[in-house]
Amino acid sequence: MFDSLVIGYLFLGGAGGGALVVLGAFEGARTLGLRRPELPDELFARAWPVCAVALATGIVCIAADLGRPDRLLGLVASPRPTPLAVGAYALVAGLLCAAAFSALALFDGAASRVPRGVRLALAAASLAAGGVTAAYTGVLLQGLASVLFWQTPLLPAAFVLSSLSCGVAVVFLAAAFVETRRPFVHLVAWLARIDGVLIAAEAGVLAVYVAWARARERRRWRSWRATWRRRFWAAWRWRGWRCPSPWSVCSRTTTTIRSFCGLPPACWRAALRCAPASRRRGFTT
Repeated sequence: MFDSLVIGYLFLGGAGGGALVVLGAFEGARTLGLRRPELPDELFARAWPVCAVALATGIVCIAADLGRPDRLLGLVASPRPTPLAVGAYALVAGLLCAAAFSALALFDGAASRVPRGVRLALAAASLAAGGVTAAYTGVLLQGLASVLFWQTPLLPAAFVLSSLSCGVAVVFLAAAFVETRRPFVHLVAWLARIDGVLIAAEAGVLAVYVAWARARERRRWRSWRATWRRRFWAAWRWRGWRCPSPWSVCSRTTTTIRSFCGLPPACWRAALRCAPASRRRGFTT
């Protein structure tokens, strides 16, 4: 149904949105001075560029799928608050937040010169943009009238949980290249537990989703069968008023044959005597 560009955009946009939420929460915790869990600076210097690259690649995929860049600009400049326009704004805002945090993490001493309120505002913007980016694709697919299987609020929930799990995976990927001497095993274990909870919740949502879809399809089949049963019998009655039913004709013929075959032999002989000789020829032995 979708080509590889749209599939890549859905995956990269969801992973980038989930990474925005996770890293934005970590940035807020670090800005507020929370010491647990330990957050090494090198982790953010690896994770934020990966998040920015994922979001930028997703934007490139959707722009290539649209065919012309001016269509993407027209989508961003759309005055109507459609899910696609809101998602485009969220993608651009998330990319700007990821680029800003990447610059603060890569340049030495840049984060210390930025006021605390600005960093908190960037963290809050990252949380909001990441949440909208993770959820709007599910809302967009839910609004497609051609696919009845997607018309449920469980679809955005599944997209959000999957995006958050992919965001944790982005942090794991960045942590694999961190060479700091500060131990952050507790951070990795904490993230692994969170990822396990997210995966279990996603599996539960998908199980409820499939059960709901099967129940809905069963109800639709029963409704369709009842509707066509009423139509069939209405058409049958209407046709029976105009011409005799084949069942009635067969039943009448069977009744006549049974009554004729049940006559006594004297009636048969009387009928043969009264019949003409040409018709009586086949019944004589």
